[in-house]
Amino acid sequence: PQYEYLQILICNGNSLTTLAGVEHIKHLWKLDVGNNQIRSLQHLSRFIALGSLVLSNNRLQWIELQHIRHMFILDLRLDGNTILDADPNYRQHVLDCLPRIWMCDGIFVSTAERNQIDEFFTQSSLKLKPVRHKLARDIFMPTNLKDRATNGLFGPKATELFAKFPMNCFVNSEHDKRRVKHLAATIQDLLLTEMRNDDTKKHEEFLTDNRHILYHMVDIRQNHIEEFNMLLILLVVSRTTMCEVKNTMIFVHLTNSNINV
Repeated sequence: PQYEYLQILICNGNSLTTLAGVEHIKHLWKLDVGNNQIRSLQHLSRFIALGSLVLSNNRLQWIELQHIRHMFILDLRLDGNTILDADPNYRQHVLDCLPRIWMCDGIFVSTAERNQIDEFFTQSSLKLKPVRHKLARDIFMPTNLKDRATNGLFGPKATELFAKFPMNCFVNSEHDKRRVKHLAATIQDLLLTEMRNDDTKKHEEFLTDNRHILYHMVDIRQNHIEEFNMLLILLVVSRTTMCEVKNTMIFVHLTNSNINV
């Protein structure tokens, strides 16, 4: 089918209750199903990697994360799911359930933070009322996905990702720096693609003259740390909803995370 080559699918705010059929879009790289009524993620289980997955404001429960636990997700949005948000250790649990996500709710997940999560659960296990893992260790990988080469779904974008970042490569702060730059390029590419197909935005300066700004911001920040910190503060205060500035804010935020980019 023609739609199997579709790379970006945006179904935000469509009262969807299921993701049935999405597994037929074999080259999918960005899926935005925020602001719907989705309760199950089982139809995502065959995907190996996604550049962007927006699941904000649905009706997900913790157990559903088992269906995407094996996945490499560069940019995941999970906020606004009432049951998940209600947990005081929301971020710790999300990162524990999903060990291969690069950015969660707009904040980069560094190697240092991963180590902190491990320590959090280790220390908690020694307490009278420990914080329990939401997912058991023995459900890390669905049976039908153990042979990814045969059963997994991934298109050219995922192939490019694994060429640069092998599944079992060693991670450290230097690896984090490479991930940040690849993440910048990924979000920038997705943003520009969406703008090109939007008649109201395809002539904007960001698309015509500043096509590499997000990627270059990672390098620029090294010599302009104070200015970037101030920009982040101003953007947070203004609470702007412009798509371009929103993504800029994300990268100012992630380059201020606990890695020295």
